[in-house]
Amino acid sequence: MFYTSGRTPNETAFMFQLMARSLGTNNLPDCSNMCHESSGTAMNPTIGIGKGTVSLEDIENSELIFVIGQNPGTNHPRMLGSLAKARHRGGKVVSVNPLPEAGLMKFKDPQAPMEHPLQSHKVLTGDKISDEYLQIKVGGDQALLQALGHLLLKKEEENPRSVLDRDFLEQSTKGWEDYKAARAEARLG
Repeated sequence: MFYTSGRTPNETAFMFQLMARSLGTNNLPDCSNMCHESSGTAMNPTIGIGKGTVSLEDIENSELIFVIGQNPGTNHPRMLGSLAKARHRGGKVVSVNPLPEAGLMKFKDPQAPMEHPLQSHKVLTGDKISDEYLQIKVGGDQALLQALGHLLLKKEEENPRSVLDRDFLEQSTKGWEDYKAARAEARLG
């Protein structure tokens, strides 16, 4: 298999595919189908659609955003701009990744150099998007999300109806009681 970026220029991609074919294969996926094939396959049976259900406007108006295992500075520049707008409105951004994402640590908006969404005087030096960076080990995301679920449930117990939107959870989700029971106990190891 020969793997390349979906951003490869046409001329380079043409030469790359000629080389691969000369070696006997036409298996030439790029990042577009490799990255989205697994998420689309998993999301269809889970939520009924093979793509995300969050809009850029949702991101811009959020109070807390977790960016888990993504690199929006490199692959999603429109999302990076929306994250900057969320920060400008007072939202918090937490990035979770084994490697630090440069775009989340130091943001320079090439689309609007004189209208930086955070502070115009920082255009040349950049500004960070992430309020927090959690460097987890590869595969540690599941443990982190389970721990966060456990902590949210504990906060809800301490202050009923102040942390979770119970009406939404009970009316619009399936398996809420099972999830709650699975997160009730903190398990280490």
